[in-house]
Amino acid sequence: NASNPIFSLPLTGNYLAENSGSPYVQQYNLAVQQQIGAQMNIQVAYVGNTSRKLYLQRDANTPTYIPGGSTAANVNARRPYLPGKFAAIYETETAANASYNSLQATITRRFARGFSVLANYPFSKSLDLLSDGPTGPASGSFPNYNNFAADRAVSNFNTPHVLAVSWIWQAPSFQHWGWAGKQLIGGWQLNGVTTARSGQPINVTS
Repeated sequence: NASNPIFSLPLTGNYLAENSGSPYVQQYNLAVQQQIGAQMNIQVAYVGNTSRKLYLQRDANTPTYIPGGSTAANVNARRPYLPGKFAAIYETETAANASYNSLQATITRRFARGFSVLANYPFSKSLDLLSDGPTGPASGSFPNYNNFAADRAVSNFNTPHVLAVSWIWQAPSFQHWGWAGKQLIGGWQLNGVTTARSGQPINVTS
């Protein structure tokens, strides 16, 4: 009814923060290699990246916490801006950041005398404010929308230790045993891949 409009309160709003920036990522690495003998190679590398001005959404009208007087029923009454008329006011801004740093060691033995191996071990740490999931932004919110720094911690997907080893063993061909030595006994190949990793962080809620 245009002559007698009825508003359902409290209202919820959305807006893009002023002075929003453009998200960017910086990547860097430094590697040192050493040849050992004819087949062996060792590499040690530092690999890292930083992400800045990432998008996040905060409640600019977040309720004020009242010790002993904060309940789910009075959330909108505790909002600083027009309580009871405005509920959450979601502000989209470029204020999030993340970082990744790792020490990566690799040992390679080229295929020789029927054997080769590749071993890789990264020791890493990932930090962020709110992690993304495999299919998009993670569900959840900031406990304190006015203090993002309190939420900076290891990422949900942080895996500090990962060891991966792959190898190939080729059985020799017994030429002097004739057809049986070449086709039945010799020429077999065994391949193996082993991966061991530390666990990821878990959330504890109360």
